[in-house]
Amino acid sequence: MRNTDFNTLQRDLREHVEVVRATGEPLVVDHNGERDFVVLSPDTFDQLMALAQANHERLEREGWDLVGAIQSAKAGEEGRPIREAFAELAKKHGLSLRRR
Repeated sequence: MRNTDFNTLQRDLREHVEVVRATGEPLVVDHNGERDFVVLSPDTFDQLMALAQANHERLEREGWDLVGAIQSAKAGEEGRPIREAFAELAKKHGLSLRRR
């Protein structure tokens, strides 16, 4: 993944856009020493969105309600203890949680 700073991006915008288009590689743009945003080619963006949608659909099929969990957490509701959640996942997937 390539990086640049905001000022260099402004100065050399055309060059950076051409590289992102040609390679499909994201460009991370820093501002004041902090990562500020990422420039993606349309194809890369579409691939990421399709992957996110497919994962969301898979999680819904498996009964995961991530949006509901996030909303509950924001509302201050308590979730499940992590040990309980891990135990359920381990049982579902036939895994052991014993330390080796």
